[in-house]
Amino acid sequence: MDSKQNALKMMGGVSIGSREYSVSLMHSDITVVSIMKLPSYVPDEDIRIKLAIKGVNVVSPIYRRTVPGTQVADGTRFMRCKFPPGLVALPWTIPFKIGSDTKYFRLKHNNQTKVCSECSSPDHMKNSCPHFECYGCGEVGHSKRFCKATKCKSCSNLPLLCVCTRVAPGMEDRTPHASKNCKECGKFFCNCKCRVCGNKVCICVCSKCELLPVCL
Repeated sequence: MDSKQNALKMMGGVSIGSREYSVSLMHSDITVVSIMKLPSYVPDEDIRIKLAIKGVNVVSPIYRRTVPGTQVADGTRFMRCKFPPGLVALPWTIPFKIGSDTKYFRLKHNNQTKVCSECSSPDHMKNSCPHFECYGCGEVGHSKRFCKATKCKSCSNLPLLCVCTRVAPGMEDRTPHASKNCKECGKFFCNCKCRVCGNKVCICVCSKCELLPVCL
């Protein structure tokens, strides 16, 4: 075939005369995967775990490339891997925890194409992935950066990040800031005082006190 695209089109089978023929690609099921500029203190086991999440099986030791003529590692790790059926390619970057931060490192392999970093589908990118949930509104299909939900007029935050409104029904476990609002006055900075003694911290002994929202 003159191109990979034309070869893939034949995977559904071909008809010659009155006979049907199935078609499969002739290639090795082993792919060499490289991760670039990864710090030497990141353990190899972390790489295996990251790839296993994608369904990729590492079938060789993880090698560390060295500077020519020395034993000094240059940051590149490479290994032989077996991809699961249906996995076209791995994303171009892979995240690792470095201290308290998460950093992304370049990942390369032969015949690599652009895929969604969330689900590895070649049909869309992460920002439009149907499995990707927005941390700003809770809907799927976009990231917080591209969220178009209406922001709060007071704090200018997206719905799930609003700090000045009551908790919406069913959203208690998803709005940690809003859940701190006073249950009496609905405000983040509560000004409620006892109706009887007038103090914020009640000193009454009648045990029948009520809180009354009082604005300063």
